[in-house]
Amino acid sequence: MRIIVIFIMINLIIFCRDAIAFDKIHLKNLKKSNKCNHCNFHQSNFSKIDLRNAQLKYTDFSDSNLRSSDFRGAILINANFKNSDLTAARFQKSNLKNANLKQTILKFSNFREANLESVILEKSNLNKVNFINSNLKRVNFKQSNMIKVNFKKANLNSANFINSVLDEVNFIEANLTDANFSSAILKAVSFHGAKFCRTKMPWGIENPICE
Repeated sequence: MRIIVIFIMINLIIFCRDAIAFDKIHLKNLKKSNKCNHCNFHQSNFSKIDLRNAQLKYTDFSDSNLRSSDFRGAILINANFKNSDLTAARFQKSNLKNANLKQTILKFSNFREANLESVILEKSNLNKVNFINSNLKRVNFKQSNMIKVNFKKANLNSANFINSVLDEVNFIEANLTDANFSSAILKAVSFHGAKFCRTKMPWGIENPICE
């Protein structure tokens, strides 16, 4: 009886391991063509992978190690990075429209001049992240922690910062039209030259008639 139980447990472990592993055929196709839309790389270990200019629409990178990965110029529309470690990852000039980056680690990551329109960044850890000149329209930063994040000249129209903690964050010359900072904690935040228009702050609405 004990042998049968052990045999069943071993098979269950093997089955579960195979069920959660990313698709190796997808990886082979990606390496061959630098294109893999709707692919499955769930729970992958792609630290330092070079995916510059790759086409990766609707691709699943959730629960993965993507530290120091290079996505510069990549097309990542509707990609899923939920719960992944993106420490020091590079996304300059990439297109992440509608991507899911909820609960990700984004320490020292670079999104300069990237398109992040309608991206989900809720409950994420952002430390010294570069968003200079990025499109962050309608991005959801709700309940995120931000330390020394740089939003200089970024478009944050209708961005959501509700219940987030912002420490030494730079919004110099950023567009904050219809952005929502309600219940956010702001510590040593710079808004020099930023555009306020119907912007909801913890103390009230700034420039309600957009003069």
